[in-house]
Amino acid sequence: MVIDCAGIGLSNLDLDLLKFIVTSFSQYYPKLFDAIIVHELPYLLTYVFKLVQSWLPEEDRKFFHLSTKKTLTNFISTSELPPFLGGSNASNWRMVPTGVVPALEFVQLKSLKVDSAEKLKFLNVYIK
Repeated sequence: MVIDCAGIGLSNLDLDLLKFIVTSFSQYYPKLFDAIIVHELPYLLTYVFKLVQSWLPEEDRKFFHLSTKKTLTNFISTSELPPFLGGSNASNWRMVPTGVVPALEFVQLKSLKVDSAEKLKFLNVYIK
């Protein structure tokens, strides 16, 4: 599993949610991943990463790795990476659940104000 953290900052940080996710994976899905790679984590957040690792049992800490653009290929071959991470795998890596509708249609179905559709338009790129 690769968690792409490029462009995140302190405003994106929710420690309670992060603790819930890490604890859930550790307790309920211990063999789900061979590795969890945290990619392009900003420098200041590496301290948060160390805090999150302290919540885990010692045997689970070995699954977490920090990577940069230069070191990502130490964990994953270029042929398996999508182009936006510097790889050559052109597979469709996005999955859109069935039943997802465009923003305007959603607003009409829920009888919301029309200006709500404008606020949701940024989501349209994910449902094409």
